[in-house]
Amino acid sequence: MVHARSLRLLATTLLWGTLVAAATPSRATLADPDAWRTLDQVRLTLRAHSPLQAKFVQTFVPAGFTEGEREEGELGISLPDCLRWDYGEPFPKSFLLCDDTAYYWNPGETQGQQYPIEDENTPGLDFFLLSTARLKERYRAAVTVEADRLRIALDPLHPTQDVVALAVVVDARAQRVLALEYRDAEGNRTRFEMSDYQRGARPGQFTPPAGGRLGSAVRRSPATLALTIAIAFAIGTSFASAADAAKRYRDGDMVPIRGAVTDGAGQPIAGVQLRLEASRSGISITRMRKLLYNPVVVGVETDSLGQFRIDWKWHRYYNHFVLSAIVPLRKPGGEVDERALVTENITLRVEQGATTLAPLVIADTSLLDAVRAFEAEIDSDDERRVYTEQGKPDRVEVVDYADRQEEAWWYFEHGEVYRFTDGRLVGSDSFEPVPGIGREPGS
Repeated sequence: MVHARSLRLLATTLLWGTLVAAATPSRATLADPDAWRTLDQVRLTLRAHSPLQAKFVQTFVPAGFTEGEREEGELGISLPDCLRWDYGEPFPKSFLLCDDTAYYWNPGETQGQQYPIEDENTPGLDFFLLSTARLKERYRAAVTVEADRLRIALDPLHPTQDVVALAVVVDARAQRVLALEYRDAEGNRTRFEMSDYQRGARPGQFTPPAGGRLGSAVRRSPATLALTIAIAFAIGTSFASAADAAKRYRDGDMVPIRGAVTDGAGQPIAGVQLRLEASRSGISITRMRKLLYNPVVVGVETDSLGQFRIDWKWHRYYNHFVLSAIVPLRKPGGEVDERALVTENITLRVEQGATTLAPLVIADTSLLDAVRAFEAEIDSDDERRVYTEQGKPDRVEVVDYADRQEEAWWYFEHGEVYRFTDGRLVGSDSFEPVPGIGREPGS
């Protein structure tokens, strides 16, 4: 996943922080500040100041780098109900959070994606859903004075891959957040800076585009959306599909997925390996990229007629299904690279209920044919062992004599050649690797 990095806690404080205006600097030094009391005061101030407009700058710096990606945009804030991001060029997109639902679409679209927010125990969401007393059981807060600002460090007592450190820069006198800094376990850093806040909101700013499956309005509830919009990881699927699937299936139901694998001419292909990958589709609010979490893979093989059946045990957690026909390519060191010959996203078909029909067509079978042809020629234990350990060679040279057959398997990229006589390994030699030489289909 790109790497599966949810950045939950960062976006939690980001969304909260974007709801506050930049304060007029004060040169007075603040004495004896209390981190938790300051955060509580900011939360109360946010409600009183809504609705707001603001600008933000988001910077992501990967571990080991001093510079990274920069994005800018505008924010619309309406607490305790909604918050909206509108990212500018070069990758414009909009993201709206209202109550326990998030919406995502590109400019001009009348249909997008919907993300129900769940799992209140997720780091970040709990930051706003729980009381300060409960939060103190999960986080350590420390505050330092930086001239007219307070820097509040929030460290999870039980760090995860997603969250190891977070800092919030607050103008305590104005009860506003000015910047947010986040670091994950890999050392990737994200920073948000908020500025130019103004009162008011555009008409319809907190309603997603009408039409399609996106819906025409955003429902409201008494729940404090300031809490729910603070989450950075919103689990999602196509609009309405998750709810529809929930009506058709119960956890534990068997969902049959059936089909056949054929070539471009419609001929069935027997013995093809298939992989069904089920995962949880989500989006990183801070990166605005979809991620797949906790994938589970089920494998089967087509029968003599090229047909297959996979029985998937339904669980509401999984909302993304991809079916692939693959060919295993052995690599030096015994590793196996599962090369996809064709891949289909069958999520909507799975969610439609009953039997899922998922035919696959391998338009180009040259890779599969090359691998199968080579494997069919292996007829000795020595050849099979070298193939298992080194994979398919870049080139094979065969010389027939009256009383014997000699073969040389060349691995140019790894600088090795193995020599066989009548299938028996008689020696090997090393040489300077030569990348890209003698490459055959299926290598």
